[in-house]
Amino acid sequence: MARRTWISASGDASATASWSGGVVPVAGDVVIFEPNGSVAPTAGLNFAGVYFDTIFISEGFDKPIGSHTNPWISEATVLTHHGDCPLFYKTSDPVGSNFTRYVTVDSPYQKGSAATFSSDGVSLFWDLNIIRGHVDWTGDVQFLRATIGTLNAAQTRKRASLKIGYSASAIPDTITLNSGMVESHIGAIGTGPRYIINGGTWHQVEGGLDAVVLRDGSLIYDAASNLTTLFLDGGTADFSGRNVSRTITHVIQTGGELIHGSGTTITNYRDTRERRRPK
Repeated sequence: MARRTWISASGDASATASWSGGVVPVAGDVVIFEPNGSVAPTAGLNFAGVYFDTIFISEGFDKPIGSHTNPWISEATVLTHHGDCPLFYKTSDPVGSNFTRYVTVDSPYQKGSAATFSSDGVSLFWDLNIIRGHVDWTGDVQFLRATIGTLNAAQTRKRASLKIGYSASAIPDTITLNSGMVESHIGAIGTGPRYIINGGTWHQVEGGLDAVVLRDGSLIYDAASNLTTLFLDGGTADFSGRNVSRTITHVIQTGGELIHGSGTTITNYRDTRERRRPK
């Protein structure tokens, strides 16, 4: 394993002069982007089939890495983004046998998406943790787990958010929203996924969901698709935004507020909220 730091004056990632030690990174290396006066990487970004140990974008690095039409392509065990810049990252293994496992986005970049993830095939990311910054998830990419925001009150102003676009292949098996926002344009029903909202706002624009646990914050459900199970313990679950037909098969309410319009049918409803006794 070697540490290769981006020092380029040309922007060509395939050039030996662009990397510390005069060697282009290879499989197992640690790739580092830090604020050292280098230019943005704009060429030679295709490392398809190369499995790096780590890609680390340091705080203060402010040059875009890739673009929508020319993303950085590789795999890595760990991908950490602290930079004040947009990252365009495409996973390179469409069958998912080698995939990027641990992704952390804690970026102050606010002019657009701090990170955009895409793929040409159905590729896997193991774990996505968004502490700060907006992430766009497009193409045939599937995260197995995702955590957005934090329960730490001092950290909740960091504005973490995730958009799951129309072209994404699947929602993760588990998403935990602690603060910030999730905007989802696809659904997942029948595969046992669970989505936990501890705070923030989840906006389900399209697509049905299997099981949602709402403890605090809000669920805005505008999708013209069904929800299998809602565990409502706190916060607000709002199904009134669009006049469309949908069914919620099970609602178990221990707290919070449930708002639904005439188009929403609840098949099985159980209210276990404690009743206040008169004094």
